[in-house]
Amino acid sequence: MSDNKKPEYNSADDLLNEIERAIGHTFKEFDVNKRLDNRSNKGKFGHIVEEGIFKYPINSNPQPDFEKLGIELKVTGVLKSKDGSFHAKERLSIDSLNYTKIVQQEFNKSELLKKLKTILFVIYEYVRDTNSGDFKIVNAFINEFDEEDLAIIENDYNRIRDFVLRGEAHNLSENMNDFLVPSTTGSGHGEMVKQPFSDVLAKPRRFALKKSFIDEIIRKNIYGKTNSYLFRNKSQINSLEYLINAKLSSYFGKSKNELCSLLGISTNSKSVFRIIVNKIFGVSNINNSDEFKKGDFQAKVIRVEENGKIRENVSFPYFDYFDIADSTFEESDFYQTLVEKTFVFIVFKKKKDEYFLEKCVFYKMPLDIIENYGASVFNRLKNILKNGNIVKCIKTNSKGKIIRYNNFPKSSENEYFHIRPHGQDSSDVLPLPVKDKLTGEENYTKQCFWINSRYLKDIIK
Repeated sequence: MSDNKKPEYNSADDLLNEIERAIGHTFKEFDVNKRLDNRSNKGKFGHIVEEGIFKYPINSNPQPDFEKLGIELKVTGVLKSKDGSFHAKERLSIDSLNYTKIVQQEFNKSELLKKLKTILFVIYEYVRDTNSGDFKIVNAFINEFDEEDLAIIENDYNRIRDFVLRGEAHNLSENMNDFLVPSTTGSGHGEMVKQPFSDVLAKPRRFALKKSFIDEIIRKNIYGKTNSYLFRNKSQINSLEYLINAKLSSYFGKSKNELCSLLGISTNSKSVFRIIVNKIFGVSNINNSDEFKKGDFQAKVIRVEENGKIRENVSFPYFDYFDIADSTFEESDFYQTLVEKTFVFIVFKKKKDEYFLEKCVFYKMPLDIIENYGASVFNRLKNILKNGNIVKCIKTNSKGKIIRYNNFPKSSENEYFHIRPHGQDSSDVLPLPVKDKLTGEENYTKQCFWINSRYLKDIIK
């Protein structure tokens, strides 16, 4: 096959056969046009795959990359977990968000849908402190989006479109939708563009699928793992918030005992409230459902006492000390979680010694809180770790127990977030990037970020 002649691919199998030859090889082996020399080119890996593997010239055609087959090419990075499995490095950009075009295109006739329906994913492993040319292609597969996902994505698209139609493109936010988000481009910082129904300039944006959504695509296609759906037959209104609240609302006002009787629950354990919620939705764990995993939703039962006191706390997964020390706030898992996660607070309120299911509160962290208070607690922690100032002092209590007091940010220091242990006990530890100056310890008890309870009280009031 001549290098200057565009090859013909007549089936999805032809594409997979071609890319499978590249698995296990590095990008520099296929960089025929020196794309790696331009470090600022964020699309360089896609260009290398198109030009060096599929022998296709780069173009700006709005149609899918393999137009004849209706298949779009997407090259995306993964990180390797400690157990050896892969998870998505970041959200996946699908197409530019053109404010003029979107108002002219309904979803079922949009350029976006053409690119979304069938995607050839080429997966490479991102390894920190490694030259990008040495990143290896580790997998490839073709994913066809099912109707359940497309129904929610269509609702996301329509919400973005409605903002533009109202002349509010400048108010679009990365954390406003379920699966499909209007992501900032990452280039041209400070650049602003025109929108059709307002004189106010807006940030340039792209359509992107959430990192959590890409995680589930990887789990399905590489590991064959799938989750149960909460809502198989979507209604005309396909926002997850609407569907979840509609399901719960018929149970609002009922007591714990009424709900247990109605749902056939006999246990009286501490987990009874969580069991009630799972029973309402007909699943063993609502947080492991397909929609919650893909949309990065997290359900949390909140019990409110008669005096307004909240019994539960909200924590994030424990963090790796090296990851904190080596990342900027914007690169961190904490930032991605704050931007993408939707908390679903299911509130039981106590009245006369009994808890009643009162309401469901959906909460997405405002960007100003993320960029100010989230960044503050992260950067303070990062400085502590990099300087080895973990332990503040060591004291012995009245019972003779030795207690270490650390310098990690407390709830009194930040209006929204603090850090405290996440490990099972003091022996559940992780390595430190710099050994502690006071104790010389090279490991420390697992910790995680927490939402301050007083802030949580404001959210659900």
